[in-house]
Amino acid sequence: MDIAILESYISRFYGYGSWNAPLWFIGMEEGGCPTLDEFSSRLICWSRRGSAELEDAPAYHKELNFTRWFGPKAKLQSTWEKLVRIYLSSQGLLSDIEAVRHFQGERFGSRDCGFASLELFPLPSTDTSAWIYRDAAHIPYLINRQVYKYYVYPKRAEGLRQRIATHRPKYVIIYGLAYVDEWEGIIGKKFGGRDSHNVHETTFESSRILVVPHPVARGLAQSYWQEIGKRLNEGHHELPEPMPNMLTPPPATPQTPSP
Repeated sequence: MDIAILESYISRFYGYGSWNAPLWFIGMEEGGCPTLDEFSSRLICWSRRGSAELEDAPAYHKELNFTRWFGPKAKLQSTWEKLVRIYLSSQGLLSDIEAVRHFQGERFGSRDCGFASLELFPLPSTDTSAWIYRDAAHIPYLINRQVYKYYVYPKRAEGLRQRIATHRPKYVIIYGLAYVDEWEGIIGKKFGGRDSHNVHETTFESSRILVVPHPVARGLAQSYWQEIGKRLNEGHHELPEPMPNMLTPPPATPQTPSP
């Protein structure tokens, strides 16, 4: 694995979409990638495509030949589907399961999808206890997850803070209540208490910041994510106009049960 490309990825890659989008989502790290070989393929593809800070998710995953989450028969991704539900609800659009599937399959993380999907930490992982990067290019700070986070966090938090200050998104929705300390480090101040919807809310520069539960948190109905989206409706006119193919998802195709 090329050390220079890997370190560039760690310092530069933040996720999918566009910095100019008025709505940003920020999570802890991208899921998936169970093997170092799979990550190496991602890394090579990212470098070949220009080493961008933000990728176009559908195009990037198509080039990787990983299309499970995209296309007309996309499988719902457990985190992405909640983010899509928030976005569609913020637009006053239908956000039932087929509308969400259609948007995710066609537009999630594209340059013009209307939001950016970002990660604090750049290296994907199947869960917080897994660590496949110990022998990746023999970089000392990748010896384990704890050392990696200690080394990478200050630079990444500062990077996100600078980009919020520069691009001034209208809304930043950060998810994962277990990581409030890390989120406070991004904006450089303490959050107040949580409201009746279990949400921290504050401002940074001209951006409205909401910290919400993680999308895979148990016990939250789909209506919860719709309500988060509706909280953004007061600035609905400032969000981008919905694309035509967002308005009318195709009819559901009957699925043949798996054997």
